Amino acid sequence: MEEKQLVKLAKDGDRRAFEALAASCAKEIYNLALRLCGDRHKAQDIAQDAFVNAYKSIGSFREDSPFSAWVRRIAVNAWKNTVRYEIRRYFTKHDSIDDNYESDDGEMKKQYASSDPPADKVLEDRQKNDEIHAVLELLHPDAREMIVLRDMEEKSYEEIAAMTGLNTGTVKSRIARAREAFKQKFIKMQGG
Repeated sequence: MEEKQLVKLAKDGDRRAFEALAASCAKEIYNLALRLCGDRHKAQDIAQDAFVNAYKSIGSFREDSPFSAWVRRIAVNAWKNTVRYEIRRYFTKHDSIDDNYESDDGEMKKQYASSDPPADKVLEDRQKNDEIHAVLELLHPDAREMIVLRDMEEKSYEEIAAMTGLNTGTVKSRIARAREAFKQKFIKMQGG
């Protein structure tokens, strides 16, 4: 059944239609949440919150974008709410971005090329990843969102604009500011 038909049925209260829509993008939403928060359990909670909120507000879905893009926007907002909650509680703990993550094919483990790199290269790469994640944690949630969506999720400016409700020019300027903030914090962390 096509997405438009499923949306119409879901808006009419058909729970199975909504479940089919949710199943079609569940892994994508979870992966986005994982990249944003860096913690598998929190990512599951964020994805679940996103789908619960989508179910509650399916009647307001305007269908001017794909269902998955609409749920992605809800997931980003759920993540932002989580960050605000943690900031208020002075609680921030994130797993390494090197942890396993869920993909469309199931859980994936970090793998290296078959010709083993030198141990110092592996250690250097891991340290760099840890530093990048540490700098991401220092950024304002809006800046972090822009970097994750553009540089990690590799979304186009137009896709980000659709997900965030911003115009493309604003998205481009926010990404530029986020990258500059990242660069400054990275330099500062390096002792520069």
